Amino acid sequence: MGSLIAGGSTLYGMTELGGAYGAGTIFKMNADGTGYSILHSFIGGSSDGCNPYGSLILIDSALYGLTFKGGSGHGTLFKIYTNGSGFTLLHSFSGDLSNGYYPYGSLIAIGSTLFGMTYYGGTNGAGTIFKIETDGTGFSLIHSFAGGASDGSNPTGSLKSFGSVLFGMTQYGGTNNTGTIFKINTNGTGFMLLHSFTNTVIDGTQANGDLLLSGATLYGMTPNGGLNGAGIIFKINMNGTGFALLHSFNWPSDGYYPNGSLIEFNNVLYGMTVNGGVGVSSSTTGTIFQINKNGTGYLILHTFANSGSDGIQPQGDLLLIGSKLYGMASGGGAHNCGVIFSQTIQSQGGGTLKIPILISPANNAINQLLLVTLKWTDTNTSLQELHYVVRMKLEGGVYAYTTLAANTVQYIKSGLLHSKKYYWSVAAWGNGTTIKNSAWPADRNFTTQSQGTGTLKMPVLISPANNAINQPLPVTLKWTDTNTSLQELHYVVRMKLEGG
Repeated sequence: MGSLIAGGSTLYGMTELGGAYGAGTIFKMNADGTGYSILHSFIGGSSDGCNPYGSLILIDSALYGLTFKGGSGHGTLFKIYTNGSGFTLLHSFSGDLSNGYYPYGSLIAIGSTLFGMTYYGGTNGAGTIFKIETDGTGFSLIHSFAGGASDGSNPTGSLKSFGSVLFGMTQYGGTNNTGTIFKINTNGTGFMLLHSFTNTVIDGTQANGDLLLSGATLYGMTPNGGLNGAGIIFKINMNGTGFALLHSFNWPSDGYYPNGSLIEFNNVLYGMTVNGGVGVSSSTTGTIFQINKNGTGYLILHTFANSGSDGIQPQGDLLLIGSKLYGMASGGGAHNCGVIFSQTIQSQGGGTLKIPILISPANNAINQLLLVTLKWTDTNTSLQELHYVVRMKLEGGVYAYTTLAANTVQYIKSGLLHSKKYYWSVAAWGNGTTIKNSAWPADRNFTTQSQGTGTLKMPVLISPANNAINQPLPVTLKWTDTNTSLQELHYVVRMKLEGG
């Protein structure tokens, strides 16, 4: 799935599937969510493309893009006007040595020349970089990827330009065959590998997004690699020096598998992960996050909920218009076919978040259950926290930290030990720049109940009633937990078929 682009207050994008022929669409919609319409339904065949994976670019009143298939069967490059008229194939990829095939990414424009990449094809069959004029003339390859230690192979993203130099990434190739960062001049000279990914705890692997150029520094992500194998955020200078790991994603609460690119606003980077998120145990949700350019202040702005009013597994890049981020998710929504969403970046003034007021358990409380509910008051009204962080430790131990969603006012902690003292506190977390974290209120402590000795009380059976008939399949057995002074370790249910 590609990304959205903006033309004034209108959003344009593509879907890989759907439309009149099930082969994908080009659509437009107003930024306020109104006016959705399909400009073109791909049909495939020799005169049309199908299954676009990338994004559109807008030049004057015309949209340009790529499809993964269609044309001669190996993908196409097309043009269409913003009103849906004038759809034209400018190029059909053929897959021979002087051509590439299966373009995954998007085009960029430098003057009247379009540049892009294909995943396969070229002299070595490992993908290409090509250029073509906006009128469809002058198609030529400026580089055929060869793989190996000195070249990349199989690019899935798009190029970035700085003057007459192009920068990009490949999924494979390089010293370790785990992907590369490269640069090349627009005339095809000066190809150079800036970095070979190593797939280690301090590096990524198999890059499939785009680079972000900020000043003289390139920022990017890989979907795998890093300390936890869940992907990384990195930076590198344009000359290939200074490669640094900014963040290793950590499944699941941190988000993982970033499958797109970063954008920048007010020196803060924003991006998405396909999976993971705050407060989820499932791997298939996804996040929107922010991080400072020096690698500090990583925060999750939104965890997708996979509901009729939310999406799941966001793909592509974010688009910034004013103080709102726009993007697309591949699933969720009313029809479970994906959504277009917006996320507001906090535009409130700066300040420091107020300290939460701890409520319960009371300080020095005793005889607490082994499953305890920590409660506090959300004291922030003029400023909005991004999330809460609970810290908790066993007496003499070290703190464990748990991140919770904004506006949360309780946390249920299980698995505590008998006759032990625990310390806890809660802080409100800001955005790391204009909104500062609250201070930690003084720790409270509580002691859990002792195990004691004696006989546990008999549970009271509730349902189904004795001799009940016509019970559903499956059946739910219910009883009352009657133990208060003693804590059971677990319950045991016994059940048999008559005569068994």
